[in-house]
Amino acid sequence: MVELFTFAVYAQAFSQELIRQDDIITSAAISQKYVALGTNKGFIHLLNIQAKEAELIGPYTKIKHVATQGNLVACCTENKVIAYDSEQAAEVMNVDVANPMKVGIANKDLGQLAIICATETELILMQKGWVRVSKRAVKSGINGLKDMIIHHHLVCFSLNSKVEFFNLLQEKTTHSLTIADNSKCLIHWASAAMCFVSAGTAVHVLEYSQNQGFDTFRHIKSIMTSTIPIAIGSFNQLYLLEIDTNNLSVYSLQQELTFAAKAPVNKFLLSYNQSNSPFYLVGETEIYKISPLTAKDKLLHLIEKKKYNQAYELASKFKLDRIPIMESQVVGLIQNNSMHEASQLAIGIPYSSQVWNFIIQEFLLKKMVCLIVMNMPLPEDEKMLEEILTQVLDHKELIQFQYIIDKIPPHVVTKAVFLYKSIPKLFQDEVNSYFLKHGKIIEALEISLEVRSHHCFKILSEHPDTIEFVGSNPSYISILFEIDKTKASEYFKVKKEKIKYEDLVDNFDLRLKHIGQFPELWKQTFSEAKDNFTKKKAVIGALKYHPNPVEFIQEIDIEGCDDEIKNLIMSLGSYLKAYTAASRSAKKEIPEYFKMLYEEILQPYVIDETFLCQKCAGPLEGFPFILRRCGHHTHKKCAETCIFCKNLF
Repeated sequence: MVELFTFAVYAQAFSQELIRQDDIITSAAISQKYVALGTNKGFIHLLNIQAKEAELIGPYTKIKHVATQGNLVACCTENKVIAYDSEQAAEVMNVDVANPMKVGIANKDLGQLAIICATETELILMQKGWVRVSKRAVKSGINGLKDMIIHHHLVCFSLNSKVEFFNLLQEKTTHSLTIADNSKCLIHWASAAMCFVSAGTAVHVLEYSQNQGFDTFRHIKSIMTSTIPIAIGSFNQLYLLEIDTNNLSVYSLQQELTFAAKAPVNKFLLSYNQSNSPFYLVGETEIYKISPLTAKDKLLHLIEKKKYNQAYELASKFKLDRIPIMESQVVGLIQNNSMHEASQLAIGIPYSSQVWNFIIQEFLLKKMVCLIVMNMPLPEDEKMLEEILTQVLDHKELIQFQYIIDKIPPHVVTKAVFLYKSIPKLFQDEVNSYFLKHGKIIEALEISLEVRSHHCFKILSEHPDTIEFVGSNPSYISILFEIDKTKASEYFKVKKEKIKYEDLVDNFDLRLKHIGQFPELWKQTFSEAKDNFTKKKAVIGALKYHPNPVEFIQEIDIEGCDDEIKNLIMSLGSYLKAYTAASRSAKKEIPEYFKMLYEEILQPYVIDETFLCQKCAGPLEGFPFILRRCGHHTHKKCAETCIFCKNLF
């Protein structure tokens, strides 16, 4: 069943005022301009549909029935018929009538102002002249009146067993329709040429025409409703509206129930014969405006209901934007883990769409961003960009990597590449080319060394300034020799001494001597020295040859060492950190100094009362301390606030 309408509360302030005044609506009518509402306390509320203004008329006694046409509003109370002109803001008729039941406004063929009133027994025509109002009965014998409505010069009214159409100009009945005795009967004009007459659960559709002053009616069909209607109306001259105790139902003239919804209120149904105009449901205090959905509204509704095939058909028919359908469909596929289907459909979504942020996050979360990386806008968030590159590397998608790498800021690429544990060899040439193109020579060299690529020798050849960088890092020298000893020898002189790797593994002293070329043996070397004080000091002295002595000291396992050894490691580690920094800044090595340092380390340290803290002058013996070759010894705690120590480190 197609959704055709939306419901919205109408004139809420008016409803609240009714409740506050303890009043209720007793009658309702609609015209192109107004919704007229009569109340139990004798007021008429004239709600201007177009200007969204309200006018209050009265008070009178209880309003039994109300009608409106143009600027006129007519109503009947217990004993009066009143007409009001909103343009003049004044009553234009106030006539005493015994027990009026229904009222209507006739067209101007009967004069400037002509009001029809139905009592229990007759139809009364009231016409305003220049001086006074004339009143006369135009038809009698209308016992059992149920409903009455005016259509141009026709008075349509229902009695116990029939419906009559009375021509005011000819003052005679021109057509009648027999109905079941005492059945509930309602009349509504759907257009100038179509009338609905309900009798029980049957709604008869009559076609009306006028030829040479004669009224002609033709029965077209009857539409069967599921229950007896409380009120009927029409929409776009194509649909019958009806409300019962629970629901609002819409029937097409092909007798198909095309729409049904719970009716929020069900006392009156007001519809006006204008294309696509809204209609209203009126209760005792509330009013609801029911508006037809536009094509765009219907499209959004179908999207919300995930009826995508119907949505595409509607978009094609009315030439509407298909992008919202695709966005919703992609989101739905992702939520159902249909990532391959979602990636194919997402190709059609423009990069400006806000939904892309959700799509990219979900594909990243599911480690499947490679499916969309060549068809998506790149996010601005650098963390997301890093993760995208990482997943491309994980999946070894070289074409995607080549496509995306130039679209990401170089500093993000550099960070992502160096955070990646091991760049696949498949990507090495591409990464090198990228770094060289962006002037990141050192980064390209480091990647080449990491993957043990011969490309590193090409970089060294084309960029001689990188030789010094490699020479400052023994582990890089070791990698060069591992890749190609002959080429490495062209850049770095080595002792012509034949060393077997297995000898290094077995021989502690030999290994320590050549440890700079074999950093992978550091942990084994330290482990062997763990229980040997002299060997441990030798290792500490040789830390100069470690590519990063500070990190080594921080990470190495010293569990099992006594406190003296631990303090020695920490104090010498602090000194080595300072000296290494100074050595790097000077860009030169002082082998003689390290030889002296090595020899001094081999001498045992003796801490006695002569060793005083340079900060607080207290004895160092028995306290955690920092011992330095410069003689500026301090308690470990004092070093934290010592200006000299801060400058030193």
